[in-house]
Amino acid sequence: MKIKITFIMTVAFYGWFIAVNSASAQTWTQTSAPIKAWTCIALSADGAKMVAGTYEGEIYTSIDLGRTWDLKNASSNRWLCVALSANGSVLAASGNAEPANAFLVSTNSEIDWFQVPTLTNTLWASVAISADGSRLLALAEAPKEIVTSTNFGSSWTTQTKAPTLDYQYYWNWIASSADGTKLVAVTYNGGPIYRSTNSGVT
Repeated sequence: MKIKITFIMTVAFYGWFIAVNSASAQTWTQTSAPIKAWTCIALSADGAKMVAGTYEGEIYTSIDLGRTWDLKNASSNRWLCVALSANGSVLAASGNAEPANAFLVSTNSEIDWFQVPTLTNTLWASVAISADGSRLLALAEAPKEIVTSTNFGSSWTTQTKAPTLDYQYYWNWIASSADGTKLVAVTYNGGPIYRSTNSGVT
């Protein structure tokens, strides 16, 4: 299914009004992905590789701009966030699962997956990744913490120096710069936004 969108811009110039067709051929194309309760999606830097997670606990990937999709993982987890390195070879997925650990990492283009044994929280709200995939960040709603890895997820700091939130606030989403040193995290329920320029040290 393709949707064609046409924008008409009216420009005033010395009393004249000119209609300009600035984008006459923008289209959206429905991919061949199955109809699911999709919750999250991420792209490689060139847009060719895609990964998407579902509420039912499935992770699908595409390596051809969404033309075809493969089921790479199925579990009881409710995936809330996926992240992909620039070349698409490193992937992380976080979510909500009880009692299982809902945090997976793959470092070889989703061929093999491993659970992160030190991350045992049941509600991982968000995950971010550096461009080369070596630095990963995860943000948990319960308990309220932000953790980091500098070695492709092999080991993690169980607690960064992220501020202790007031009882009514929860961590909700995190984003990272390409080199993984500059971070920003948002809180849920009307809370503030925090940033770090030194990989979460302060």
